[in-house]
Amino acid sequence: DADGLSVDSGTTANKLVRLDANAKLPAVDGSQLTNLPALPAFQSIPYYAGTDTGRIHLRITSNSTGTVIYTAEPAVGGLITRRYEKLSTGQYQMTHTGSVPYGPTKYSMCVIGNYLYIPIYDATVHEKVYRYSAADLTGEQLMTISGTVFGSFGGDASFGDGSNIYIYKSDSVFSKYSISGTTITFVADITYTGAGRVDNGGAISNGSNVWMAATTDTSIVLKKYDFTGGAVIATATTYYIPKSFPEQGIARIFLGSATSIGVAYGYTGYAGAN
Repeated sequence: DADGLSVDSGTTANKLVRLDANAKLPAVDGSQLTNLPALPAFQSIPYYAGTDTGRIHLRITSNSTGTVIYTAEPAVGGLITRRYEKLSTGQYQMTHTGSVPYGPTKYSMCVIGNYLYIPIYDATVHEKVYRYSAADLTGEQLMTISGTVFGSFGGDASFGDGSNIYIYKSDSVFSKYSISGTTITFVADITYTGAGRVDNGGAISNGSNVWMAATTDTSIVLKKYDFTGGAVIATATTYYIPKSFPEQGIARIFLGSATSIGVAYGYTGYAGAN
């Protein structure tokens, strides 16, 4: 070249890579590149919620590492539950389906140990908590609730700390229950300062902390807490299609991995005219 240097360029082994005539990199194997920014993963999971149910009734939860997620949506006379395992591609594949014998609008899901717990409330059945095998959604068990129940405003969010279940009761308040066999026993009402309407965003735990979400018209606000309640540890705001859009429901959260939070929302296909 002009400097009198001889450069052995190319795209094979031990060659120096040079830009092409358009100042772009040639096609090379980039599998060993590191420190690249992580891109969000998206997946659509189609489901039919029936003619008299809406997209706002989607519920989702996950295990503590995000390798398995669970969803639930209304069906005639009950709920349909689904279990998905994460593939090597990062996408989820359905492995099992199940059902819950009631179809309330207030319900949630959380995984504790080997079980999936589903608290519900409606005017007919009032407070109930069902338990299923987290492995295959079988073994339905109606739990006995001992002591104070979570009430008519509750049930729409829940999480576990590995041995106890926490069920949404009212703004910023969860009722904590210990679990022994097929009985959950009221322990105390725990206040998570400033958490707000967690029932419209959900909660998820990795066994060490809990994250709660409150949905607004333009964003979902994530807040991190200790199980013991009190002041928020950290806060983040993430943006998505506003819930005021006529065909979208409120967002729900889950663990996308051991180190990431996933955001899910139900969506109804729009059938309007142009």
